[in-house]
Parts: sequence; C-alpha cells; structure tokens
Amino acid sequence: MLVEKRYFKWNNDYNLPNIKLGDNIEVLIKNGIVSSYIDNNSIEYRLTNDKDVWIGVKENIVEYVYFTKEKGNSLLKINPDLYDYPETEPITNYLSKHFQILLTVGSEEELKETGSGDYLIIYFRDYRPTNMFIRRY
Repeated sequence: MLVEKRYFKWNNDYNLPNIKLGDNIEVLIKNGIVSSYIDNNSIEYRLTNDKDVWIGVKENIVEYVYFTKEKGNSLLKINPDLYDYPETEPITNYLSKHFQILLTVGSEEELKETGSGDYLIIYFRDYRPTNMFIRRY
C-alpha cells in the first residue's frame, strides 16, 4: 500500500462541525458536542454525533481534529470518484485553490519548523484521500 501525505495551511473559512482548534474540551463536552471514552486507561475524545471524527487535546485545548474513513472529504467537498485514477495530483490541485499548499514540507517534523499555525494534512492511500488532520502547531 502506497501512502503519501500532502500539507496545506488551514483556511479558517472552512467550518468544522461545531468545533474549532483552540476550543476548550470541557465546554465541548458540557454542550454535548464531544464525548469522552476510556480506552486502555487513557481518555479519547470523539464528536458525539460522529465517532469517526477524533479530537486531540493538550491541556484541555483542542489541538487537532482527525477525520477517519474518508470523513474529511465531505468537509472539503471532495468526491474522489469524480477524478481519474490516480487521484492524488488532481485532488491536490483542487485543494491548492482553497488552501496554500506547502510544497517543501515532507513530514510533520518539517511542518513544525515552518512556524506556528493551523494546518491541513491529508493522507492518500493508494492515491485516494482517506484520512485527514486539521492540526495546530
């Protein structure tokens, strides 16, 4: 299985489902937006209405939103079936019209070195977008 990642500066004009990077997790839980789960003695957070959207927290603040099982495609208005195989380049070109692509970034370590901010990270498995992070560094 071929796995590629593409990195972009996050555009805050796109709305996440009732959650933003930097939100307080306790407030989101109180409002029923996020639920917490105990797994292997650690706490995990997920959107209450969509268990395939995971929430990463550091010091009670939302640090990332992780979309599994192609959940991020609807947020970004991507339909991989509309693109010829392999989909990586046409989808990257589409996204670069809405987000600043970071062509020189090849890893998350390099992404951290670009400076603080919010970023979109897309995983392509066998040329198809599968998982997506919106992450704050």
